[in-house]
Amino acid sequence: MCNIKKTEKMKIRILIFLFIINTNLCFSQKNINSNNLKVTEKINPKKYTLTLKDSLILNRKEPIVIKLVNSQNSDNFKYIFPIITLLLGIALNKSIDYLNKRKKTKKTGKRWLAELRILNDPIEKQIINIDSFLANQNNGFFAIHSPSLFTTLDCDVFNSLDKTELIEYLEYFKKNKDEIAIKHSNMINGFITVLKNHNENYRIQFDLFKNNVNAITDNLSKNLIILQREFVTYGIELEKELNSDPINNHRYKPIYDLFKSEILPYLQDGKYDIFKLENSFYIPLIKILSELRLDLKTQKMMEYAKNCVNDIKAIKMEHYYLTENFNTLKERYTESKNELPKIIELLK
Repeated sequence: MCNIKKTEKMKIRILIFLFIINTNLCFSQKNINSNNLKVTEKINPKKYTLTLKDSLILNRKEPIVIKLVNSQNSDNFKYIFPIITLLLGIALNKSIDYLNKRKKTKKTGKRWLAELRILNDPIEKQIINIDSFLANQNNGFFAIHSPSLFTTLDCDVFNSLDKTELIEYLEYFKKNKDEIAIKHSNMINGFITVLKNHNENYRIQFDLFKNNVNAITDNLSKNLIILQREFVTYGIELEKELNSDPINNHRYKPIYDLFKSEILPYLQDGKYDIFKLENSFYIPLIKILSELRLDLKTQKMMEYAKNCVNDIKAIKMEHYYLTENFNTLKERYTESKNELPKIIELLK
């Protein structure tokens, strides 16, 4: 904005200067016209004598002759000069606009170059963060970690940069022909588009993983609640059958011990590890219930215990899909990192 204001002030000063020159010259033309009126004195060798009564002879000069000089040439110049100054003003204005345009184009090209160079560090850090995220996510414990995201890799800053001026920069300052400049511009913009897609895909894959895992976890919690309810019902039915407390009964005690050690401690806060429960609770429970398969009262517990195991397997599959997708993304980020120096070279 400051450069634009300076340019406008310069234009106004130049026009005022030309106007003053034009005005002075017009006034000088008027002075020239008046000065061109030459006064010449023509003396006739003859003398006129006047005889007076006192017999004195008086000499009288001839009348003054005023000669008008033709001012047509100066009048023509007076009308032509404003046109000349106008054309000079237009030419000067066009020259200033051209120089400002070149300056702006060069500045835009340098901005493209600077913004592209800035991308190298975020890409490297993104690759490192993907490795770190996957290591934490696949450590054998159930948790949903949030990956680090670099907003720089959204490349939103390039939306404010003029693509037309990029082509002009490649033509004027890199001495590229039209088709070469357009080709290089497409390569630069294509690189940016690919990088934006990487970052967008990064978010999409994680959001999909998080939403799917949350849905499966909710279903797992419901199945566990129903399993506990069925266990209580089983104890009541067994007590009716035995007509006594089944706490020490071989059909009840192993199941009760599992619930007591693996589930009851976490009923209040719900901070049990899903992956740990698979091996410490659900699989042992299914083995016990398999031995009691002839007892119809255990069928519901078996059904919901298997549902819980299936939910845990589904969560593990989501982790597997996320790992595969993020490893693919890491490879693509690595490719972009290797390509970036070639893109920068187009503008250097």
